[in-house]
Amino acid sequence: MSCPEYNLLAGDFQAIRSDLGLCDWAALQLAEETAFNVCRSRTSAEAVMLQMWLLSQAGMEAVMAVDESGRLRLLVATDKQLFDYPAFFVDDVVFYVADGAPVRTARVQACRFPGTRPLRMAFTRPATAHENPAQGKRSTVDGTRIRFYDGYPEFCDEGLPLSGFYYMAMVPLSRSAKEALYPSLKSRIAGKSATEAAGILLTYIQKEFPYREDEKVWNKERYFLAEETLCYDYSDCEDRAILYSWLVRDLLGLKTALVYYPGHLATAVRFGSSVDGDATFINGERYLICDPTYFGAGIGEEMPGVDKSKASVIPL
Repeated sequence: MSCPEYNLLAGDFQAIRSDLGLCDWAALQLAEETAFNVCRSRTSAEAVMLQMWLLSQAGMEAVMAVDESGRLRLLVATDKQLFDYPAFFVDDVVFYVADGAPVRTARVQACRFPGTRPLRMAFTRPATAHENPAQGKRSTVDGTRIRFYDGYPEFCDEGLPLSGFYYMAMVPLSRSAKEALYPSLKSRIAGKSATEAAGILLTYIQKEFPYREDEKVWNKERYFLAEETLCYDYSDCEDRAILYSWLVRDLLGLKTALVYYPGHLATAVRFGSSVDGDATFINGERYLICDPTYFGAGIGEEMPGVDKSKASVIPL
């Protein structure tokens, strides 16, 4: 890999990544596809070594390990804690098995390239070279992003599991979704006050997005980004709260927050005028509870039975 041909390959890899504006996890997938085109395999020892080398040359921290079956596996360091990914320590740094498949034991080859850094998991401007409009259940979506999001790990700041909601709520809708959905919503709220418009958007999600618990649909807890909620048949509280926060931010220009009660997630909105109702405070500012899961609830109506004493507020 020290020969000129590999230097050209590394340069091409980094140029393509830059041209497409790929986040680090997308770059990991690009390395896998590059290895497949060179080695005709994604999992052979040669393919894994090439992926590790490409990522390292691009400044991302990756190592290899041999699992209990003798198979070579790719491990990457990340700046966030990943959920449900096998992990191993190398020099007190956590490395995750990149494909997420189970590993019982591993002999890690702790050869770390100098000048590399952990993969950055948070992203706020997902990029695709050309959006691929596809019909979701509730609106047109970008099919490329939907496929990418489907394999994106759930993550949070180390020891702060609720921070995952913040990072998910900071990923905007695609241009395809906005162009399909926003004109009709704008017509519904035209000429309305901020509270009236927020109430219309709240009712829209309550009535037009069928609710079903994740365990009954996916057989596990699965959190959606806003685009995914527009794509799939069913959604639950955290999916709706994140989507509603984007509708309010984009269409009304109001500040929002997420409010986590044990087992439930709602949205809160900062209105300029005084509005009665259940509320929370952030830096002295009053945010009205807006719960897109509590069917029929209006602005400032908190879902009955939630434990207010244990609520956590997540400003967006």
